[in-house]
Amino acid sequence: MKTLLKILITISILFTNYFSFSQVEPFTKYYNLDPEWVGNYFEQIIHTPDGGYAAVFNQNQGFTMRTSLLKLDQYGEVEWQTIIEDEAYLNINGFSLCIDNFGNYYIAGSVQVIFNDEFAQYDALLSKFDNDGNILWTKNYNLNPDNTGTSETIHKIVATENNKVIAVGCQSYCEETPYENSLVLCFDSNGEIDWMWYDCDDNVFQEGFVLRTNLVSVIGTPEGAFYAVGSTNVAKWFNGSLWKHSYLGLIVKFNEDGEIIYNKSIGLPDFQTNFTDICMISDNDFAVTGWISDTSLVNLSLEDQQALFIFDSTFNLKYQNNKFIGGGSSKQRITMTKDSILHVVAATDILKIDSESDYKNDLLILKYSTKGELLWYKYIGGHDIDIFTGPLCVIDNPDNSVTYGYNQHDYTSKSGFS
Repeated sequence: MKTLLKILITISILFTNYFSFSQVEPFTKYYNLDPEWVGNYFEQIIHTPDGGYAAVFNQNQGFTMRTSLLKLDQYGEVEWQTIIEDEAYLNINGFSLCIDNFGNYYIAGSVQVIFNDEFAQYDALLSKFDNDGNILWTKNYNLNPDNTGTSETIHKIVATENNKVIAVGCQSYCEETPYENSLVLCFDSNGEIDWMWYDCDDNVFQEGFVLRTNLVSVIGTPEGAFYAVGSTNVAKWFNGSLWKHSYLGLIVKFNEDGEIIYNKSIGLPDFQTNFTDICMISDNDFAVTGWISDTSLVNLSLEDQQALFIFDSTFNLKYQNNKFIGGGSSKQRITMTKDSILHVVAATDILKIDSESDYKNDLLILKYSTKGELLWYKYIGGHDIDIFTGPLCVIDNPDNSVTYGYNQHDYTSKSGFS
C-alpha cells in the first residue's frame, strides 16, 4: 500500500478564542496534483500582489524529488504549476521563495548533480520565474568545485528593495569543522553571487568545539540590514574527552554588504535551544520562535517545549514564554498580523510523545501578544491522521486572518483531490 502525502492548507480567521468569517470565508484544500507522485507538500507559502498565493511545492516518487512553483487564487484554487525540470539534476528540493519588486518569483533550495560524470553531490539551487510562472533561468552553485565531498543548501530567501536576493543556509566545505557551517549568499537579479559569508573560524559562537551550525530563516529590516536565525551545536571537553554537547539558538545581524553587526548564541543550562523562524514586530524589536528541551531528563523527548523569544535590535532578551507542546517541532513558523498579534504554528510528534498524552499528531497554533504573553492555543487534528512536524507554513492576511499550510499523512492508496 502506497503512502500518500496530502497537503492541507487552512485559512483560519482568528478572533479571541473563535474562528470567524472575513471577506474570504475559511476553507480547507487538499493538493495531490499528480497521482504518480505519492508525496506532495508545501515548503513555504507567500502572498502574491493579485491577492492570491504562491507556494514552493515539492513532490517525491520513491527516492526521486522534484519541486515546482504553484500559483493559487485567493480561494486556494490552482491557477498554474511550473515544474523545475533539467536532465542535469537528479533530485531537486525547493525550500523557500520570494517575489521581487518587478513581480518575478525566486525559488531556492538544493539540487543533486553529477560531479565528474560519476559522483553525485548536493549544490545550492536558485531558480527565477516571471509573473506568469515561466522559468527565466535555473542555476546551481558548487562553491568549492575542487572538493567532491562538499554540499550547499539554501533554507530561506528574501528579496531586497534593490531587487537582490539574500539567502541563508549551510555548507560543508570548511576544513576546520567536520560538519556543516552557516552560509549567507547575496545574488543579483541574474543569479550571480554579489558576496557570500560563511563561518569556518567559528567567530559567532560561544566557547567550545563547534560540531555544526545552520541558519534556517532570514528577514530584512527597513534600513537594509537583515537578521538570520538558526542553531549551533557546541561540544565541550572534560579531561581530554568529549563531555557534553548542546544546541544553542543563534542570531546574527548583517548589514547589506554581509558584514556582521551583532551576533549572539543563546542557551539555558541543561537545555537544548533551537531557533526556527523570526519576524519583525517593530522597528526596534523582533520575535523568534523555536523549541527547547531539558537534557537533564532521561527521556528527553517528553519535555520538548515551544518557545517564543522577544529581542530588541541589539539582541537583549525582553520576554520569553515556553509552552509544553507534547513533542518536538523542528520547523515552527511565526508571523504577525496587522493588529500586532503573533501567530505561531507548530506540531506534536508521535515519535516524541508519551503514549498517555491527550494530543497526538496534531497541528498546534499559538497566539501571543508582542510582549510574549500566550493569549491562547489550539490543537487541530486527530489520532487517525499524522500532521508532520515540518514543513509548516503560516502567513498573515490583510484582514488579520491567518493562512496555515501543513502536511497531512495517511496510510491509504487514495489519490487525487481529497
